[in-house]
Amino acid sequence: MSRIFSDIPDTLQVEIVESCVAITTNSVLLLRLATKWPDLMKEWNRNDKIMNKIYGHPKYLKLLITIVTIFFLVLSTVVYFLQKLLCLHGEDQDQEPLSVKLYYDNCFNRISSMVPYHPLVAIFVTIVQFEAYLLHSFTDVFLIALSAILAFRFHQIAARLKQNQRQQFGMETEDASFWKNIRKDYCRLSSLLFVLDDHISFLIIYSYGLNFLSLLHFLTEFLRGTETSTVATIHCYFNAFSFISRLTCLTLFSSWINEESQEPIRILNSVPPNEYSAELSFDEVALTGCKMFKLNKKLLLSIVSAIVTYELMIIQYNNSYT
Repeated sequence: MSRIFSDIPDTLQVEIVESCVAITTNSVLLLRLATKWPDLMKEWNRNDKIMNKIYGHPKYLKLLITIVTIFFLVLSTVVYFLQKLLCLHGEDQDQEPLSVKLYYDNCFNRISSMVPYHPLVAIFVTIVQFEAYLLHSFTDVFLIALSAILAFRFHQIAARLKQNQRQQFGMETEDASFWKNIRKDYCRLSSLLFVLDDHISFLIIYSYGLNFLSLLHFLTEFLRGTETSTVATIHCYFNAFSFISRLTCLTLFSSWINEESQEPIRILNSVPPNEYSAELSFDEVALTGCKMFKLNKKLLLSIVSAIVTYELMIIQYNNSYT
């Protein structure tokens, strides 16, 4: 095994092993979610039919999700092929001209040690590994899309409440059925979010854990200055930009749910009690990581604070040994 890894840079060896573990974990979590997905989609479909009939389809939602998906998948594709280019640079290119065989032997040397080279084998292995590599980005994009859909729905409820307030301003009587129906809409949407949260909480923890550990690894390598070649440096920065942007977007889109859900609560709980029987008693509406932390803007500040603390520790550690 040590001979198989001998031609790969040390930092890339660690990255390959970590990637295999992460891909396996990700696949297991997605398969777990897939077993529960049909029942969840039935409930979501029922809720969407009601919301679309009353509020209509969210404007610009499809465009937003399309842009986010294309951006992160293209970025991950660039990082993947930079990684393969880095594998090729692990060999002395003056000894052998660049070819598909050289690409196969260098980038998939563990497989090439067991399976002889063939162009179809190289293509097949590349496709399989590329799809596996995209799982990380797909999971984050999937969570971002779910967050955007729910945030748009809560925004529709808040917008309708504000519109009704402007229309009813200065009038002594209000339509009690309006408040009761929109309260039902809010409760129905909140209940859907809580059900969804139970199903995707482990994916949320996986996503944040992987991106956070990747960020810490990047900071450690950056502060130590271990990257020597130009290709390794470019790959390192593109990879860092990829997981930092996914982590930031996931937090912002998820916290958007929390922000949009607060305005309807404020308006509904300010309605005179004779309009409906009780105030809303929901806890804070937000996605969570197995109820251990809530996805809001406070979480982003906590992550930044932890990163700064870690970076200061690394700087102090490096200074003590120089």
